[in-house]
Amino acid sequence: MGARLRLKAGRDISGFPPGVQKIFRAMKRYRLIVADNGSDLYVSGTYDTRWDNDVLNPAFHALTANDFEVIALGYQPPRPAPPTNLRIVAH
Repeated sequence: MGARLRLKAGRDISGFPPGVQKIFRAMKRYRLIVADNGSDLYVSGTYDTRWDNDVLNPAFHALTANDFEVIALGYQPPRPAPPTNLRIVAH
C-alpha cells in the first residue's frame, strides 16, 4: 500500500488514442500510487462526465504489471530511535 509505480519509458503507447496517450505519458512522468483494494491492477480516478470509459477501459486493460517499474516501496514506519541511556550491569 502506497508504493510508487511508473509506467516504463519503453512502453509503446503510440497505438492508443491521443487522450489516452496523455494519461500514459503522465504515468511515465509523474508515477502512480498503489492503493491496495483487493483487485488486480485496477485504475481509478475522479468521476468526470468528460471521461469516456469506452475508450479508457480497453486502454487500461491493455497494460500489465510488467509495464510498470517500482520507484518506491509502500508505507515504511519510522524506525524507533536507539536508547540513549542504556547501562549494562554485570552481576
